[in-house]
Parts: sequence; structure tokens; C-alpha cells
Amino acid sequence: MVRNDGPGTAKGVVLNDTLPNTTAGGWSITSQPAGDPCSLSGRDLDCSFGDMAPGDSFKVVLKASTSAERCTTYDNTATATPTNGPPVSAEDEVICNPRTPDLKLKKTVNRRKVLPGGKVSYTIWVRNSQRNSIARNLNVCDKIPPRMTVVKRGGGKFENGRLCWKIAELPFSKSWTKFTYKTRVDSDVPPGTRLRNVVTVGDKKAKKTVGVKNPGGIKGAGKKTPVTG
Repeated sequence: MVRNDGPGTAKGVVLNDTLPNTTAGGWSITSQPAGDPCSLSGRDLDCSFGDMAPGDSFKVVLKASTSAERCTTYDNTATATPTNGPPVSAEDEVICNPRTPDLKLKKTVNRRKVLPGGKVSYTIWVRNSQRNSIARNLNVCDKIPPRMTVVKRGGGKFENGRLCWKIAELPFSKSWTKFTYKTRVDSDVPPGTRLRNVVTVGDKKAKKTVGVKNPGGIKGAGKKTPVTG
């Protein structure tokens, strides 16, 4: 806003403002005085208000979009200059506060019961459901239970008995990022055993339990043993 507080008339007043270049989108004028005295070329705003009597004021409103990636502090200085007086400048800043990511985690399995020696595939699903946010440096790790061996890691790496995937950045998305890996149950696992594994990312957890079933024709099969893992 430019205002003439008097006591005399400010002649041939112009306004110049070079807008911040760190926004995610370009700048646009959303409102200005009648007659459209302002023009915008890229980031350069120029207005010609003409003569301003004491008490006259003009207001220009501009906008630009930002994003989680470009979220920062936006500094800006505007200068109004009359032909019969010195230039006058004013500055201000807008502080962009990035939103906290909201992680969602789930886990699916291709079968809930398996024979001793059989294979099981797990899929881990993770996404960030908070708009205008980015989750960074995520470690998605699944604790593999005893009596189960990973036969296909799906891009994961072992860390302290866990199969892990690293995500450098996870921006908001309605789609899920997924990881699939395959395991084999040891051939000597008794029928009735329940094998449970738990995946974690941040403070989120998801688990699945697979039961070992009777292969048939084995005397005494079906006796339950404690959950492992």
C-alpha cells in the first residue's frame, strides 16, 4: 500500500517492487486500483499512480504459490518514488511453515496359512497423507521371525536382523509406495506354529501373522506352538 500523509501533493508517484524468486509458482496481480496502473513482468512490479493528494492511498495485492520443497522465508522490499520528493521504502517478510508429514503404513500377505517349507510374499505399503509436506530420511524395516528365511529381498537390505528400505523423501501423495519381498518357512517348523513379523516406519507399526498348516498324513500334526518373532 502507498499512502500520502501530506501535507503537500506527491507528484508522479511510481512504485517498484522486485518480488521473491524462491516461490514454487509465478507471481500474479490479484487486485489493484481502478485503471490498472500496475504491470508485472516476471518478478518486477511497476505501478504509476500519478499525483497523490494528501490522504490518497493505493493498494496492490499479489500472490504466488509455494510448496513443501520451496517453503522458506520470503523477504520483500517495495519502493515508492514521487518526482518532487525522495523515495520511500518498506519491507516485510512472509514465513512459510512446512506441515508435519502424516505417515500411513500397512502390510499385506499373499496367504495366511502355509505348509512347512512353503513360501510367503509380503507387501509393505507406505505413504504421506499430509498435503504440502515431505517426510525425509525414512527407514522402513520389517522384523523377520525365526524359522522363516528371506529368499527375495525386493530391494531391501538387512540391518540387525531386519529387512529395511530407505526413502530419502516422501512427499504427499494419494498413491502408496510399496515394497514386496518373499520368504520361505523352514521345512521343520511344526504345524500349528504362528509366525508373526512387524514392520515399522517412524512411530507406525503394521504386523501380519502366518500359520503353519498340517501337510496331511502326519501323525500328531496340528499341535500348536507359541508365536515366534
